[in-house]
Amino acid sequence: MYVLDVYSPEFAALDNWDVKQVNKNELPKLRALSDLLWGMWENTARQALMGNIKHFMVFFISNDETAPVIISRALKAVGVADGQPKVVPGMDVIVGGDRPGEHEAAEALIGT
Repeated sequence: MYVLDVYSPEFAALDNWDVKQVNKNELPKLRALSDLLWGMWENTARQALMGNIKHFMVFFISNDETAPVIISRALKAVGVADGQPKVVPGMDVIVGGDRPGEHEAAEALIGT
């Protein structure tokens, strides 16, 4: 299952409600993205496919507070001294890659 441009309930409430602070009691009880995605999958998948989901994939890291930290640490783990992504020609961080720390760095990026 793939999703794009996802925000946490708290961040989305700050943005959409145009407030400076959110009362967490006003937010949904389900806050984990994986719980929400499972609910969507369970609601739409045919019974025969129900147990066949293998991965949730989220494109575009939308957490402005943690994304730079996670990306920088992952890149430093694979030898990029300044931890900054290169625009051209781009960069690869591969699960199961050969560089020391690359597997863990790739999993951290995927997990965000």
